[in-house]
Amino acid sequence: MEKVMVAMSGGVDSSVSAAMLHNQGLEVEGVTLKLFDFKKIGLNISNKDITDARNVAKLLNIIHSVVNLENLFEEQVINKFVEGYLNGITPNPCIFCNKHVKFGALLDYAKSHGCSKLATGHYAVIEHDSASKRFLIKRPTDSHKDQTYVLCFLTQEQLSHVIFPLASTTKQETRKLAQQLGLPIFNKPESQDICFIKNGNYVDFIKHYAKLQNNPGDFVNAAGQVIGTHKGIINYTIGQRRWLGVSFGKPMYVIAKNSANNTVVLGEENELLKKKFIAQSVNFIPFASLNGTMEVDAKIRYNHAGSPAIISMLNANEVLVEFKTPQKSITPGQTVAFYKDEYLIGGGIII
Repeated sequence: MEKVMVAMSGGVDSSVSAAMLHNQGLEVEGVTLKLFDFKKIGLNISNKDITDARNVAKLLNIIHSVVNLENLFEEQVINKFVEGYLNGITPNPCIFCNKHVKFGALLDYAKSHGCSKLATGHYAVIEHDSASKRFLIKRPTDSHKDQTYVLCFLTQEQLSHVIFPLASTTKQETRKLAQQLGLPIFNKPESQDICFIKNGNYVDFIKHYAKLQNNPGDFVNAAGQVIGTHKGIINYTIGQRRWLGVSFGKPMYVIAKNSANNTVVLGEENELLKKKFIAQSVNFIPFASLNGTMEVDAKIRYNHAGSPAIISMLNANEVLVEFKTPQKSITPGQTVAFYKDEYLIGGGIII
């Protein structure tokens, strides 16, 4: 009997994934990751998710364990997130977590426990192309829950061991199935975008974690002229218009941040529009490397709809992305994901 490990976060998606595989007759083992100790930053927040996952596993009568990956998570996710903001960029921590933790260390843990596959509650489809002998990632049935964007750095080795049981299931169907199965978490609210920021305020988290005080600096325009004073660059994101703390008599937006001289560049809305940028640390899924150019839909953040673009390699590590129409708020540090029709082609980090 094939043995599958399921990453159980305590939410409805991973719980139903475990139940579906268990009902298919597979030998299922649940595991929940312990990723961050909030006491380190002076916050006493209980981890109810571990309890919820353990209760679901007990109901399903499957083995459940808790794996402590706090050190790896802090090194590869939190430190990169905090350092990125301090350096004026906006990294996506879920990208690093999927690459190094969930489909890195946890996959290794699953293999070491005799599991041939690792399953998660992601909404995405994995296919195997017999012609290229490569694994592909395709958009799921539920377009509103499409999570392919955060999977763009997965390797062929990782994809060969991964299962997404919810690929053809909508979120509404998942909740209904959870209720039918008698899972107590069937109506549990959606998890936050960033799991380790429980209050939703990333600025407070960074200040707590890095023991920072506000570091005021200059607001400048594109010409470098000082036009005001800011409260510290971590308080601002590209495209931000509200809560600047100073009035200019017309709408002004954050168009760039410079950590070297502690300045935040403000401009009018049209100054946010750009047609091209460079992405590094590029990973491709249907092929090992890109030859020539390729027309894709490029998605520059999780909630971006995607827009037609042409990509071309500059070197082995970097790709030039040229949109057909200018896009707003292209943000250094964020991830760009490339799509061709319904398939995820790969991605890179915007610089």
